[in-house]
Amino acid sequence: MSLAWRLALTRSAKPFSQAAGQTLRNGGATGRAWIRMRPCASVVTRSSVAGGDGVAARQSGTAADSQAQVNSRAVGFMPPLKLAMPPSRARVLPLRSPRAFRLERSVNRLNPLPMLSDARQAELLKFAEALADVARSVLIPAHADPETRLEIKPDGSPVTWADKEAERLMRQLITKAYPTHGILGEEFGPQNVDAEFCWVLDPIDGTKSFLSRVPLYVTLIGLRYEGQPLLGLIDQPILDERIVGDGRTARLNGKTVRAAEVALKDAVVVSTDFDNVRRLHKRARWNRLADSVAHTRTWGDGYGHLLVASGRAHVVADPVMNPWDLVPVIPVLKGAGALVTDWQGGDAVASGNIIAAAPKLHAQVLATLND
Repeated sequence: MSLAWRLALTRSAKPFSQAAGQTLRNGGATGRAWIRMRPCASVVTRSSVAGGDGVAARQSGTAADSQAQVNSRAVGFMPPLKLAMPPSRARVLPLRSPRAFRLERSVNRLNPLPMLSDARQAELLKFAEALADVARSVLIPAHADPETRLEIKPDGSPVTWADKEAERLMRQLITKAYPTHGILGEEFGPQNVDAEFCWVLDPIDGTKSFLSRVPLYVTLIGLRYEGQPLLGLIDQPILDERIVGDGRTARLNGKTVRAAEVALKDAVVVSTDFDNVRRLHKRARWNRLADSVAHTRTWGDGYGHLLVASGRAHVVADPVMNPWDLVPVIPVLKGAGALVTDWQGGDAVASGNIIAAAPKLHAQVLATLND
């Protein structure tokens, strides 16, 4: 039976999953149970520059940006943490120092946010699919319309009426179903983003592909809980491919999928367009990686993340990503068993760039990039 544990520093009791409880009772031998609390408003932002996204900048100054990590084998201890539980099972566990802890290294161990029940997560994931259905109702007919209306945003990137209409309808559905939830979308900006739950929306990731009728654009839908990516969805409406993930599993059109573990020399690497690599001064690093693998393919759309999560490509190397690009793909990639970091092996959300691959391959990719 699962235990309801209460941290003295939280506002209310939040149950861990049974797996997390078992891990702590076993002294942490099978993994790490941890809690990180950060508001949804703490996101990666970018300055606008001509020709594309700017350089990632992390918002700071929030008192809730602290974190607590629990690990009985930690290195670099902080004062002990008392977990409130039945007296017969009470124990004291050390807090791991934030410097000794890395969020992305916890992949494939425990669900990052085990406080929510499986039923609650299933409900939210089902709702995410309903949002994707709404977006499809706009994008499928718009894909066939050669007269798609186009605008140019201040940063020089294109936006169509379909982008705006799909996001408007998704926001409308969220507000009706979950009025207390926040929303962060590419086209209409933030709404109540300091809420406990915050939906992150990109109605068309790959507007240039959409305008060219190339079915590599996707709809990205993510959900943050207490500041962390919880659920994600990547949807390609024309190819009828939809992958959903919760950090533990990933399913493509209902079928469980896994990232493929291959040798570096046999890997297929997907990335954004080469302009981003060149603009961010990572050409030499990219060349080292490209020379070490079987094939590279570059485009600026989220479909590559779907390919890696489903095992059809092996590495996604994205040098610049907005929060509405990152938050949806992380639970999908992790759910498929991929390790997700930035180009240096750090926190992808904080850095605004991503390397994702099956764990052994991921280590080879990082070693090549940072040689």
